[in-house]
Amino acid sequence: MSGTRSLIEVLEVIADGFRLASEGGPDALPTGILALRSMLAAAEMPNRDAMPERLVSELAAAIAAAAPAIADAAERRIAPEAVYLGMSAASSFARLFGQTPAEVAATADLPLAADRIDHAAILADELDAYFRRQRIEARGDVLRRSLAIRRALNAEPVGTALH
Repeated sequence: MSGTRSLIEVLEVIADGFRLASEGGPDALPTGILALRSMLAAAEMPNRDAMPERLVSELAAAIAAAAPAIADAAERRIAPEAVYLGMSAASSFARLFGQTPAEVAATADLPLAADRIDHAAILADELDAYFRRQRIEARGDVLRRSLAIRRALNAEPVGTALH
């Protein structure tokens, strides 16, 4: 077996990620971000087949189940309505995996599908930025403090008399 996973396996792992995010707690946000980004990337995998309806339904249900936990985790920075819009877009986008690429091209409202992708991607970006800012703040923003100290040391040579 090669080191490449099938799209079915990838979607199963992504659904597991959304299910884990739905449990809430400190891992809800990073797990939800990873699952969103992974689902968007999975759409780029070579594939000619429709995915099994059971899998597509489980993925959409897992996305819906994760939405409240992700909205709670991000509520200080991102309006819950924005989270629910992005997660709803992701769930609708996930349903497209139930069709072949040819069926999607022939039957889907392509501008609507593109908006779903973009809203899900924007949510992933906003959640990621919020998560990273939280981590920086938790560490005390060491980089900015370090730069400020360096600037201060460079601005006033040691031993300079103050008037």
